[in-house]
Amino acid sequence: MKKFLLPVLFSLFAACEDSSSGSLFFESSSSEAESSSVRMMCPENLPDDYICDPRDYEVYRTVNIGALVWTAENIRFNVEGSLCYQDQDSNCVKLGRLYNWSQGMGFESKFLRNYSEDQIKRPYHQGICMPGWHIPDTLEWKYLFNYTDVGEDDPYGFNLVYGGMYNIYFFTYWFREAHYFSSTESDELDYYVDRQQDTFFNPDVPPSRVFRYIVYPDRERYNSESKSHAISLRCVKDTLLMEMIFSSNTLVELSSSSIESSSSSVELSSSSVESSSSESVCAYIEKENWKYLNPDIEYEVFEDERDGNCYKSVLIGDLIWMAENLNYADSSTTPVLIGANYCIGGNSDSCQLYGRFYTHMAALEVCPNGWRLPTLADFKDLQKNASDPALKSTGWEWKNSPATNTSGFSALPVGIYVNEKAYCSVEDECEFTEGFSGYGNLVNIWLESVVSGINIEHALYIIMWDSDKSTDRVEQDFRIFGMNVRCVKQK
Repeated sequence: MKKFLLPVLFSLFAACEDSSSGSLFFESSSSEAESSSVRMMCPENLPDDYICDPRDYEVYRTVNIGALVWTAENIRFNVEGSLCYQDQDSNCVKLGRLYNWSQGMGFESKFLRNYSEDQIKRPYHQGICMPGWHIPDTLEWKYLFNYTDVGEDDPYGFNLVYGGMYNIYFFTYWFREAHYFSSTESDELDYYVDRQQDTFFNPDVPPSRVFRYIVYPDRERYNSESKSHAISLRCVKDTLLMEMIFSSNTLVELSSSSIESSSSSVELSSSSVESSSSESVCAYIEKENWKYLNPDIEYEVFEDERDGNCYKSVLIGDLIWMAENLNYADSSTTPVLIGANYCIGGNSDSCQLYGRFYTHMAALEVCPNGWRLPTLADFKDLQKNASDPALKSTGWEWKNSPATNTSGFSALPVGIYVNEKAYCSVEDECEFTEGFSGYGNLVNIWLESVVSGINIEHALYIIMWDSDKSTDRVEQDFRIFGMNVRCVKQK
């Protein structure tokens, strides 16, 4: 099987780049007295680490970080509808302009509400970036954060600028929180939209979101963001590297005799580079929730082709189990998910950390291709090969349970979503509440089996407690409750 090591390939190309900055100093337009509104041409003899946008003659400092070249300032190119923070022109000079996703991508406004994947150009989508530059995609953002710290240390000079945000109703500003778009759409539904503002909205297509990157002084994270929100933009220089990654027909043959990096030889044998393969992304990213895994176990990693989420899996006995809770939410592809999946606190960030909670009806439909919901027999095999402590994450601070996680299963006690409607005999005459319960105490994972007989509305599930007296076992409860999902497959 051909193997592709993305970090090595990025490092390889980084070694071929001239990472030295220009020896001269040139003040960018964000600090010089002469503004772009009066500049009629690009300055001559710019240092190597500056670029002039030939459309409006704005000058930007750039920075080489590994194999990529970034603008070290937020983009200021004026397009119709883009904003200055608090509508003050001086903030556009200092902070850069704020763009919604369609403005940044150079799309019609209808794509704020509709999927536009077939409109996104690969390997580069220029959008409103200057010629020869493009809107960064998730691969480039993740490579940046994997390569260096761009927060307080910032050894390369990425130069975070906290530009604020416009959420279609008012401006907001976080003093130490920078928000940037990527060119990659998310499959999550966009509930934060004002449909009355856009007559192009297609009611037959759920509004989509887009991946954004939030950078703090001490950390960074990514999640989905409304396309309608206006935030900052950085551009990345077009490189041969990205052409290779996004070309499914490209064959890379590199040997130690052709390229050397840092006095050490790098060898890649006939690596087929495909943008859609799990190895091209999942093999090198680091997710925050992976801190709950066993660091001494070598997990397999795979990509859910439906939404691009990456998961780790582990072999226990004769079965391969997901080592983290599923977080799949595309209700346009899987309609049974509508109103049947939940995040703690209603916050999608918690779903990225702890996984999603599904009704049993939804759980039966959400496993990735080739995976399935575990059966009672699967659980018995799990019990045979791993004790209760061996299934529990040591990355979680259990109060009473002697967790060891020697199996790598990494169970988390994040509770259950309870819907008291299950207790109503006549819906119209019943008042009920719903919400989360058992956080920090209970592990609840659905099994496939529906209970027959009088409890036809029940299904089986795995339960564990934060206890040194109770061990993992199977119980039954209402199918409309929300529980976590761990998918399984044969080895």
